Amino acid sequence: MDGYVRDVRRIVQMGFPVFAAGMRPVDSRGRSIVLDYDIPIERAGVAVRTGDLIFADIDGVVVIPQEVAEEAIENALHKASQENASRAALQRGAHLRDVYACYRVL
Repeated sequence: MDGYVRDVRRIVQMGFPVFAAGMRPVDSRGRSIVLDYDIPIERAGVAVRTGDLIFADIDGVVVIPQEVAEEAIENALHKASQENASRAALQRGAHLRDVYACYRVL
């Protein structure tokens, strides 16, 4: 979310997937209202529409437009597979230049 959260320790303990701009120990009661829902928005210059996929982890957040989601997922899975193979080859003692020449990723 493009905002702050509190009770982070409890959120982590719950395993609840929250990705926020930061932490702030202040309740939103009386300071926040719902203006609308299920409408296109833009945050940090990125358009987000109903049906788009949102992928987030500790490294960041990606918005995948619905119309390219299948291709994006296939590409991501392929790259992850190549990265895993590259990592395994390096762990077996292969030289970095040879691994990169073979997999084209590190």
